Amino acid sequence: MSNRTDEELIKIVTVDREGYQPQAVTAAYEEIKQRNLPFTKIETITEELKSGIEEKNRRTGTQWLAALANALNPVQKEMPATGRIIKLISIFLWATFLYELYDKLSVYGFAFFTGDYEWRFGIMFLIPLIYLPTAGSLFWFRKKSGWMLAASYFSYMSAGAIPMFIITFIHEPSGIPSLDALFTAVSPVVWVGRLLFFSGLTWCLCRKNIRTIYRIDLKKMLTALGLGTGVVLLITFGARLL
Repeated sequence: MSNRTDEELIKIVTVDREGYQPQAVTAAYEEIKQRNLPFTKIETITEELKSGIEEKNRRTGTQWLAALANALNPVQKEMPATGRIIKLISIFLWATFLYELYDKLSVYGFAFFTGDYEWRFGIMFLIPLIYLPTAGSLFWFRKKSGWMLAASYFSYMSAGAIPMFIITFIHEPSGIPSLDALFTAVSPVVWVGRLLFFSGLTWCLCRKNIRTIYRIDLKKMLTALGLGTGVVLLITFGARLL
């Protein structure tokens, strides 16, 4: 450890501690004691190391989002690598699943513990929790069914944003403050954003280079897109009939 710099030693006993054997951490700690480093120097270097890790994590997250946005951008100079697009979309499907799981967890817990639970509503909640990880896994392994599930989901989400935009756009306050506060309307801009985002994902899936890998012809593509859009139409007009 004597040939290590002060920064390397401090890194071993702090931010990189888990990556070393206990004996190595102890040796680094003893070397720091032997060098009699000032506490202020140790504290400053530690903060710099932590800040560097946080900045690296932020850059990684930003780069991932930028890569996804670039993959969805229909106007671009260079075509992103097909394998990269597949990985990004698979990760997005799994991330959406985790969000749905977190978002619905409180609902499930309350329903099960209170006994106020109806299976027909429970199934509706469970569908995305089964659908999304299945689609993400099959898409990752480049299965045709994975493409079909992903395309149906993206077309469903993009088509579903249209009636929601119309509803929120024409929505008017009831004039009862307590009621308006309870049912806060989402801004129409949110639904426009969802429409553009999922339309971009749908367009990305329908690229020829992606469809070739999954052996998706025009008929299968239209079938998958029609399924997603059809579910939206069924829900929209079915609700009116009821």
